[in-house]
Amino acid sequence: MKAKSILPLLIVLGAMSFAAQVLVGCASQVSHWEAANGTPVNQSAGGEASYVTANSLRELVASSTLIIVGQLSGTGETINLARNPDDITQPDPNILSFGQVYRVTVERYLKGTGERILNVVQPEAFLTERMPKTQANIANAKANYKYIPFHSGTKYLLFLEPILGFPNQHYFTGPAHPWRFILPDAGNAEPESPWDLAKQVFPPRPVTTLLRETEQLVKGQ
Repeated sequence: MKAKSILPLLIVLGAMSFAAQVLVGCASQVSHWEAANGTPVNQSAGGEASYVTANSLRELVASSTLIIVGQLSGTGETINLARNPDDITQPDPNILSFGQVYRVTVERYLKGTGERILNVVQPEAFLTERMPKTQANIANAKANYKYIPFHSGTKYLLFLEPILGFPNQHYFTGPAHPWRFILPDAGNAEPESPWDLAKQVFPPRPVTTLLRETEQLVKGQ
């Protein structure tokens, strides 16, 4: 199939690539890292969206460039994750994959190194080329899009990969669902994902166990 546009992580995602967080604009909604890098990932369809998913913690670790523990420090700009197929450094002129940027303060790197504050993106609305890109249509698309916003005061374990097509910015999103886990002060860590099977494939476990297993997998690479 000849792609008409490249979209990073419609994870759909819902994101969440993400989106993926450059995607090929086909109905299957393939993630940007698979399209650009040839990384094999499974796709799981559910409801109205298709999600790029992982079957194990090992897969998440292997497909992530960065793994961090951090908290939301603010909400940033919005970007168009749909890129022009002729020049992916430019937004697609017809399609809008509405990406919300979240500023995440890093408390700890479990894999990779980087800045203290990262720009983490997830798609939160999608408008096809036939839909006028009005504020009303964007608001309606967001209301009908399956995503989970970040929340202040929550500690997260994030599995991340850089988003292609933004040469002057460093944006990150998840390589596959569930790329985000909640780390409560009391109770078990659990995945936070619009993918309905996330908690079955990745059942809740003690925070210390999840972090220890992740670190062991990183060291074993």
